[in-house]
Amino acid sequence: MVEFSSALDAVECSINIQRELDAYNAQAKQQKKIYLRIGMSKA
Repeated sequence: MVEFSSALDAVECSINIQRELDAYNAQAKQQKKIYLRIGMSKA
């Protein structure tokens, strides 16, 4: 779990993570691919 001081920082981080995983998965073998679900909550 990660906590951010702003919603914008959280969204930017999640977008960056998804982009990097997409790039990794594009070249990874099927058994090495990483699938990640990111959720956000405003508390």
